[in-house]
Amino acid sequence: MGYNVFVDDSINGRNLATFSMPCAYDASAVANHFVDAGFRVDTDLWGDVIPDAMMSPEVAALAEATLPVPAL
Repeated sequence: MGYNVFVDDSINGRNLATFSMPCAYDASAVANHFVDAGFRVDTDLWGDVIPDAMMSPEVAALAEATLPVPAL
């Protein structure tokens, strides 16, 4: 079973990226990353959300390559 993370524009709701992750921890980490960056995020994690999940270097590289977050 995999988990999907949908990253959308916070203004118009347009989908910017979709991540399919094999485990809930990595999916939660990606979701946390993009929520913290100000994007709107939807997932199919249901009850498997891990609120304090942090990205591994490999997952961070995938996230940055797919949808770079502008520096604040």
